[in-house]
Formats: sequence, structure tokens, C-alpha cells
Amino acid sequence: MPVGTTEYADVLDLLRSKGLRMTPQRRAIVSEVIYAGPTTRIAAIAEPDVTLTATILTASTWLPPDLHHGTPITLAWPEKAVHQLKFEE
Repeated sequence: MPVGTTEYADVLDLLRSKGLRMTPQRRAIVSEVIYAGPTTRIAAIAEPDVTLTATILTASTWLPPDLHHGTPITLAWPEKAVHQLKFEE
């Protein structure tokens, strides 16, 4: 594929045809880390109005010791893990 004319969808199709997958990623700043025994909840601000949260199993995941409020991070997740929450105004 020529570099200048390649569409995003074409790149994804090429990667998938080779058995590779790209996951969504977002840079964010940690706003909250809550250790609750077997789980840890991490909230991060990705954009001014976007907060992403993750609940992970503490025992099966390595967390960096310097993970705290204000830490810059890069989040990545499989597409099927995303659940938009409803809210009423």
C-alpha cells in the first residue's frame, strides 16, 4: 500500500489479515486509585469531560508502585470491554 493514500480501515484490515489486532488507546491522568482487597479501581481523566474507569483483580495484575493521583498513563482495552453508561440530565 502506498503510504500517502492508505486509509485507516485498510490498515486495520491488513493487520487483522495477519492475525494482529489494534486496541483502542488513550493517554490520561490518574484521578483516583482505590484498593479494595481483591480488586483495585482506577479512574483517569482522558479529556476534560471524559473519565475512564477500570476495575482490575489486584492479585492477578501487576500495578506500578508509583501509580497515584496525577500519574500520566496510557490506557488500552479490547473493544468488547467498553460499556457506555446512561445518565439522565
